[in-house]
Amino acid sequence: MYNNNAERTTTVKVEQTSAPVEDYMNFNSLTLSEEETLAKALYDELGDDHVYTFEYDWTAKPTDIVDQLEDFIDEVKEQSGHSKVSINAESMGGAIVSLYINQNGYNDIENLVMANSAFNGLEMMGQLFTGNVEIDGEALTYLITQEILNNAEYVSLVPYISILEDLVPVINDMMNDEETKALIYSEIFVPVFAYIPSFWLFVPSYNDYFNVAKDYMFGENTGVITEKRENAGSDLLKEINKIKSAVSNTDEMVKEMVGYTVTVDLGLFGSYSYDVDPKINSYACVANYNRYIAPVTPSSNWNSDGVIEVYNASGWAKAADMGLTLGENYIQEELKDVANYVSPDNVIDASTCQAPDNTWFIKNLGHVEYGLYDGVADFYVWLLTATEEQTITSNESYPQFMYYDTTRNQLMTFDEKEELDSSSGIELPSISLPGLGDIDLSNIDIEGLRDALNQLITGVGNLDLSNIISLISGLGGTVSNLGSMIIGLISGLFGDDSGDGTGGSTTVTPSTSGSEASNGDSNASTAATPAASTSNVGSDSVDRTGAQTASIIYSGTPVFSSGASTWIILFVLAAIIAGILIIKL
Repeated sequence: MYNNNAERTTTVKVEQTSAPVEDYMNFNSLTLSEEETLAKALYDELGDDHVYTFEYDWTAKPTDIVDQLEDFIDEVKEQSGHSKVSINAESMGGAIVSLYINQNGYNDIENLVMANSAFNGLEMMGQLFTGNVEIDGEALTYLITQEILNNAEYVSLVPYISILEDLVPVINDMMNDEETKALIYSEIFVPVFAYIPSFWLFVPSYNDYFNVAKDYMFGENTGVITEKRENAGSDLLKEINKIKSAVSNTDEMVKEMVGYTVTVDLGLFGSYSYDVDPKINSYACVANYNRYIAPVTPSSNWNSDGVIEVYNASGWAKAADMGLTLGENYIQEELKDVANYVSPDNVIDASTCQAPDNTWFIKNLGHVEYGLYDGVADFYVWLLTATEEQTITSNESYPQFMYYDTTRNQLMTFDEKEELDSSSGIELPSISLPGLGDIDLSNIDIEGLRDALNQLITGVGNLDLSNIISLISGLGGTVSNLGSMIIGLISGLFGDDSGDGTGGSTTVTPSTSGSEASNGDSNASTAATPAASTSNVGSDSVDRTGAQTASIIYSGTPVFSSGASTWIILFVLAAIIAGILIIKL
């Protein structure tokens, strides 16, 4: 879409309107998109002329998007008569809002929610932009298993699992060959990813990723075939540097939004402290977890919402890798004398967050998911319509760590989940998965798996168990691990029949508004993960030191939301495989 100097080579048109959502959203639809679901919840709460959606071309220059957002907010303020907006910044939208704040400050903002947001970048993109490509076959199997269990229509992926598994070692061997890797980056990664300025929003500021990435993508140290690459022009580098400046400033930005204390050393006279008031009314950060991310880099085992790692989405929370815990004797890293910031499942330590008291976590929800009648949308309405600062102790219904029960389709506290499970009489089976070893299901939402498998069965034509097993077994060697896993799960959960399905099913459709229509986020409601371990604190192999639509609401102030597509991430994997096949074949 761009040449090497950030000049557009294609035209993309995105319909934009500053009218309230009541003018163009069909709230009577039985299949609301995620954005429409939240918009309806806000509309029901606030009434006419208070909810607005900002849509934009996510492939445009981020600085141009910010200019459009600035004009849009001015139009909405003029229409509504309100002086400020409250913003729900989803996914890529968080990075756009960060740029907006760096350029325009906080005067127009009342409340801000970073909702599964990429405002701190993605570790995965930082590694891809610096040449660290590595396919994790086991993580790929689990990722696709999650998608199949979450979405019945993905059952067609089953026959291809072993094909991908067979390709993984071949791909990794080829990517270890410097000449092959240089060709793939020269022919695919640089023109497709590096020349599109918006992808640089996802490069984190820590670990010097920006400078290393610029050198790897455009500089001299780019492999053995550097003559095939076009160095970045000055306009592209200017855009990248503006993005880097904003992404590098998020710690200061969050500090200003929640307020802070300044201590002045007066030498012999001691010290003097004073408080600096928050720049906005209320700031909140929400990060979903317990989902695998696209396994294309060494960080594929980082805990995530399926698209953005918890570490980045939460502003530096310490999270155990997928399937692990922080350790049996783990002690939180910061704020030990203030409160307990470790999750009940011992997976997240929020004490290291940019704003520990303003950051929430929801287990089992995927990237940017809202349910109209399951409590999730209500949680966001509470945050976005705040008349005073809301923190993790403001409402006992919304503690710092929450659990999404995928069988009951309900947001709840961990205590509520434990109480419900203790009275349900469900025993958790232990199953053996050939090729993957024994798996203890004690930390897996077993009711969610039961319901998801029922959806899986009914979603392919109301097949009974014998037909399902025949279907999978008949694939022979083309299924291997995943086929055994599904058979094992069915046998462990249902015995000799397919079960009666104790939980409700959810109809989920991808967003169809604006530029989302051509991409579509993959929405999921059930997570299947390996069992948690109490003896492993997670991988230290990577240094951890370090959107497309938006809705605006009014409750005296307006609110805006924005998101990016899951398919951007999956496209990375497709590009790697396609590149190798094209070059080698």
